[in-house]
Amino acid sequence: MDLPEQPELLPPRLPAPALAPETPDYLEQELFEFKRLFHALLVALLAPVLAGTIYFAKQMRLVRGELAEYRPMVHRLAAEYRQKEPRMKEFAAAMQAYATTHPDFQPVVQRYRGLLSEYFVTPILLNSSPLRGGRTNAPPVLPRR
Repeated sequence: MDLPEQPELLPPRLPAPALAPETPDYLEQELFEFKRLFHALLVALLAPVLAGTIYFAKQMRLVRGELAEYRPMVHRLAAEYRQKEPRMKEFAAAMQAYATTHPDFQPVVQRYRGLLSEYFVTPILLNSSPLRGGRTNAPPVLPRR
């Protein structure tokens, strides 16, 4: 089967005259090609940079709007915290004082020391000796024989 001949869609390129690498025309042609590639690269990089800038600008506008909604709530919570902070410090100090006189409570204070470290004013003095205080309602401990 013979196929009918189709005309060429693109005319054949004529080979460019070979220029010697030493000639000024060759260097000018290379410089022109380099400039053309460099400008194409700049144009190609401009599109993603411009798209990213527009995207981040829109995101910042959205976040700024959301922050304006939360600002009154955050100010109210900060004011409440400033009012309650002295009582929290008093509570932590009372817990510490209680733990120094009651050794069985010291593990509880140690467990929360990391979370409440800013409220504990002084470190707890661990005392392994038995308490020598007044009378308590605990049953007396009799020595073993």
